Amino acid sequence: MVTRVPIDLVIENLRGFIFDHRTEIIRVKENHVSLFLNPISKQAGRWRADQQISLRIEMKLSKATVENATVLTPASHPYTFRCTDSAIEIAEMRL
Repeated sequence: MVTRVPIDLVIENLRGFIFDHRTEIIRVKENHVSLFLNPISKQAGRWRADQQISLRIEMKLSKATVENATVLTPASHPYTFRCTDSAIEIAEMRL
């Protein structure tokens, strides 16, 4: 997935997510991040069958550039956007 957000901003938002959800960082290696999310909620879920599940999140982030990506200006002007290419895998973890 390519987003029109610079990688610096993506990393800053990821830091906030990790802090807000008390996510455990399993491994960081160059542009690859492994996280463990074990939600602890004081409230019951919305439905009787709702359960809390633990997730392993694998993310690979890299810089990307996109030219003439959906701009609201005439197409005659070339534009290049600093973007982030991200590959994300989410898997349920059984404890």
